[in-house]
Amino acid sequence: VVIGYGFRDKAINSRLIGWIHGASDGRLVVVHGDVATLVAGARDAIGRQWDGWIRDGRLRVVRKWVADASWNEIAEALHG
Repeated sequence: VVIGYGFRDKAINSRLIGWIHGASDGRLVVVHGDVATLVAGARDAIGRQWDGWIRDGRLRVVRKWVADASWNEIAEALHG
């Protein structure tokens, strides 16, 4: 579950990319209220793969600010 990270750090992004491609059951859940701005500001290594990860079910997004999101919504995105 990712909250408060802008996908701008090369080293962290590399770790996330390696994990998401290496874990057959890995799923990343991003909680963010302005996803378009988040993706636009992300480094290319993440931004280029974002839509494909969503299509593959590896990335799910809770389109809310964390203050407005419930744990049930986050857990549903993680497990659902």
